Amino acid sequence: MCKILLINEKNLAVDSGGLTQTYTPLDPQIFHTANLLFHLANVLLVFLLIRRLMRNDLAALIGSFVFAIHPLQVESIAWISELRGLFAAFLTFSSIHLYLNHVGNEESGRKVQSWLYYCASLLIAVLAMLSKPSADTIGLFIVGAAWLCHYKNNYTSVIEALPFLAAGSVLILVTNHVQNPPLGQVFAWWLRPVIAP
Repeated sequence: MCKILLINEKNLAVDSGGLTQTYTPLDPQIFHTANLLFHLANVLLVFLLIRRLMRNDLAALIGSFVFAIHPLQVESIAWISELRGLFAAFLTFSSIHLYLNHVGNEESGRKVQSWLYYCASLLIAVLAMLSKPSADTIGLFIVGAAWLCHYKNNYTSVIEALPFLAAGSVLILVTNHVQNPPLGQVFAWWLRPVIAP
């Protein structure tokens, strides 16, 4: 059986263990293949995003190649239990891509289509945030992408990123409230960035 786990240690993740046990023998190759397919989809999205942001096919090819052979978190591809990281990356890249579609359509005068892209980007961003807490920073990436493309002035980009930032903030608070407190010493929130666990 396939289950969706909502706001626990893994936030939103698809527990496909029951599904694969039901329809196939428990084989780790199935999980490795799923991880590899998600990684390849992420490589394609990285290529499209770099090409759009840099407006250079060679830069996009080199950037996506480097990402393909050495992603930021290698364990997301290697470990069968880390599909949630690949899933969150897929949703994050998709959300940024949809946001850039929103900006491009807005500049060409297609307001309705533009706002449909914006709403889809926000919805997918929330799903990414529910998949893995590291996606809560997606609003900052959206501001950076809009600034890099010179699509909008900084003020407009920040205003449009506010719902993304608000959703991330709310989900951080909910996740911190729901999860069990960590074992060991707990530091004040303002000390945490400078103290390595």
